[in-house]
Amino acid sequence: MIDAGLLQVLRHAVRYTAATYVVQVITLVIALVTKRWLGPVNVGVWASLMLLTTYLGLAQLRITDAAQKEIAYRRGKGEEDIAALLRDVMFTVWLAVSAVLGAGVVAAAWLLPSMGSPDRRLGLALVGALFPITQLLVCYTVMFRCHKRFELLSRTLVLVAVANAVLQLPLTFFWGFPGYLLAYVLANVFHFVYWRLVARDHDTTAFHLRWHWPTLRRLLEVGVPMQVGGVVTTLFRSLDQVLLVGRMGPAALGLYSIGVSVNTFVYSVPNAVSIVTFPNFQERYGQTGSRSALRDLIVIPVQAMAFVVLPAAVGGAYLLLPPLVRHVLPQFVAGIAAAQILLMGTFALSLNHMPGQFLITVDRQIPGIILAAVSTGLLAAGCWLALDRGLGIVGVAAATAVAYGFSAASLLVAALAMAGSLRSALALVGQCAASLAWTWGAVLLALRLVPADTSSAWRDFGAAAAAGIVFLVLIAPLIAFFQRRTGLLLPLLRSGRTG
Repeated sequence: MIDAGLLQVLRHAVRYTAATYVVQVITLVIALVTKRWLGPVNVGVWASLMLLTTYLGLAQLRITDAAQKEIAYRRGKGEEDIAALLRDVMFTVWLAVSAVLGAGVVAAAWLLPSMGSPDRRLGLALVGALFPITQLLVCYTVMFRCHKRFELLSRTLVLVAVANAVLQLPLTFFWGFPGYLLAYVLANVFHFVYWRLVARDHDTTAFHLRWHWPTLRRLLEVGVPMQVGGVVTTLFRSLDQVLLVGRMGPAALGLYSIGVSVNTFVYSVPNAVSIVTFPNFQERYGQTGSRSALRDLIVIPVQAMAFVVLPAAVGGAYLLLPPLVRHVLPQFVAGIAAAQILLMGTFALSLNHMPGQFLITVDRQIPGIILAAVSTGLLAAGCWLALDRGLGIVGVAAATAVAYGFSAASLLVAALAMAGSLRSALALVGQCAASLAWTWGAVLLALRLVPADTSSAWRDFGAAAAAGIVFLVLIAPLIAFFQRRTGLLLPLLRSGRTG
């Protein structure tokens, strides 16, 4: 019998992922056009401003993520009063801290001439002034996720992206960098006003300013390990690039960046799915208090990724990347082979989210951090060996892909061993490895049946499209296997059409 709750989770995940990809396309178009108008200097100034907001966000020690975990968990247990207290403390603490940080940035922009050019100082002042509002939107996002309002979140993603396009393109064209900054301000104001209007008829985001030290201490107990885990994960995701640029220089990293960009694009799918599943993990655990009750929330999404989503995404990227680079970015052709190898590692890395969320849910973050540290050590050793033996960016990509595979396998085994049995964990790892092998074999066979034709761009892309059709036929057994094991694919498609 099909689990209606799980079907709802998957439907939300499909819609949220689709919205994420729409936003990526819109954002890419805006970025390409506005970068041409702004020029390298202003683009660099904007990148530094966004980097500043990232660093300012670290000051919260992940209390918003901790609040999302705890609020959904308490709601699952029916403890709405505790959930409300957690919500109020999250808003109170982070709004106070963000107001202080934002005021500090504004003061520095106006009082310290050494902060840079007038445009940079103007940007700093606007980013600082808006920082409390952007962080209030972060808190709203937490509450909407806790209440599983993913239709609203999906709609907001697209609306804000469209608003950015409508504002940024004309304002940047006519007024350059100041116009770009104005568009940033107006887009955030639009986002805030839209959510205030939406929330007016719901109490999802209503909060009161309250201070409660025991509640804040609990948020820090959960949030600080998440912060540590985030730092280790960031190191794991970037160490290959650090080692590469250190040994071979920026030119090699530039070629390797093609693979990093494709990795990021494909990885956005499981990331979007994980945003949907996270509150469901907490809510179900609050309802049952049982680790085994969370098993399906690990297994079914992982199987959906491994047998349906990732074969299509990874295989499609593998086939489309060469003609795209050859005819749009010909100076990066030497990075194609490394990117294709890294894609197979991305397949494995994309399976990390569900077991990672399980470990957070059951308060076993330390084992996850240890496994991430071991995976990072394996990646460092592999990359060092590849570079020492002169294997270049292809060797680094291969070492990184192996480390990604180890990370996914170890996390799945650790999580499922806690949720069920070691035997089922090993079986799922074997299934995912078999799907990866099948996907890679299907790609190579498709290329053998429909070789690339580089005589012209039309022929090159046409051959890639034909190979893609052959590839889809070859991976049909994987999709059929998922449907046979879960029975979810056809109901999910039907509900998508009627929803």
